[in-house]
Amino acid sequence: MPTCVEVGEYFDEIMDALVESGIYSSKAEVVRDALRRLLETIDMRLVGLRAYQRGSTLWRALRISGVGFEEFLSFMLASGVAPEIGCREAPAPPPTSLYVIDPIGVEVLGRLGVLEHLSSRLVLPVELEPIVRRVEALIGVHLDVRFERIAGVRSLVRKLGVTLEEAAVLALAAKHGILAACDPRLGARSGGAGVKRVVCCYALLRLVDESVWRPRFELLPFPVPRMG
Repeated sequence: MPTCVEVGEYFDEIMDALVESGIYSSKAEVVRDALRRLLETIDMRLVGLRAYQRGSTLWRALRISGVGFEEFLSFMLASGVAPEIGCREAPAPPPTSLYVIDPIGVEVLGRLGVLEHLSSRLVLPVELEPIVRRVEALIGVHLDVRFERIAGVRSLVRKLGVTLEEAAVLALAAKHGILAACDPRLGARSGGAGVKRVVCCYALLRLVDESVWRPRFELLPFPVPRMG
């Protein structure tokens, strides 16, 4: 996504000189390298945490941090910030043939060992395929998930303040009618994308034997849902 930045005359002359000298091939390369060097001096985990404290979705904050799921959650908890994940009450899921889950849901349900039991009930946007493949490698199980390409995704990114992956999830959920969200902040934004119904992703746990996932909650910093 292109971004226009106005620079002063001096910086413009410096960029011209760097390109003319052959150090860089273009002004765009100068800017990219300068930004990369700047980011190397900043703890991006803190930037992600501050974004989350200002209302960002958890997945967007995680992407900003530049680290893995477990590391960022550990950093949040060590900083005294508890991530909003899942829900305390897990009602029965509504009768439907397909569910769309968010990126945090892929991460969480994968670690709870239930994605392999739900894969035939899920449809995900192609933007989430790299996340699914990473979780596959983590749990050592192939996930036979249906992926679907959906149009009109990029317009939702700035409109709703979400990542491209989250925008794709919302667009697909609007098409199929239901979103099973592990991040309540994304669920709260879903109406802006035309999603008609949102449930907590923990509702899908009712479709899997409790002995599969219940013991794993003790190892993860997620709220344990009541199933009664």
